[in-house]
Amino acid sequence: MPVTASDGYQPRYDGPPVNPAGFTPPRGGSAIDEPERNLREPARADWETKCWGRVRHVFECERFSVSELEVRPGFRSSIHRHEDRANAFQVVDAEIVVETFVEDTAAPYSRRRLNAYLLGPGGTICVPSGRWHRFRTLRPGRVLELYYADRGGVVRLDDIERWDEGGADNA
Repeated sequence: MPVTASDGYQPRYDGPPVNPAGFTPPRGGSAIDEPERNLREPARADWETKCWGRVRHVFECERFSVSELEVRPGFRSSIHRHEDRANAFQVVDAEIVVETFVEDTAAPYSRRRLNAYLLGPGGTICVPSGRWHRFRTLRPGRVLELYYADRGGVVRLDDIERWDEGGADNA
């Protein structure tokens, strides 16, 4: 016979703190503790078309934001970086490759691929602020994108520096 809450059973977890994919929580207070200071205008629920699919911003506050991406196969985002916000990808039911880059000091104004991470459903990766990166889409589906202020600043959706343009993936 199963044990239920009415039998006095209380679930308990005694393991170490859970930290999925190296997520670093924002410094300072939380949006729950300081709602009036942290909450901005409601997130935009309308879809924005991108070359790789479409995106909608479902939640925004000072220290983090959440976007839902619907990706089409055979496309890539631009190589870009964010000065004050880290970028976490959580794949729902798509397949993507997240690539990170470093500046090549031997060839000024060029980038060299550092790593490539294949992510399928349930896959997660965090890209720290300041790191050049992009994603390539292999299978259609949904990806959740979380931005958080990993340097103690404020998350701004316009915090982006692009190295190139996204488009059809010919690689």
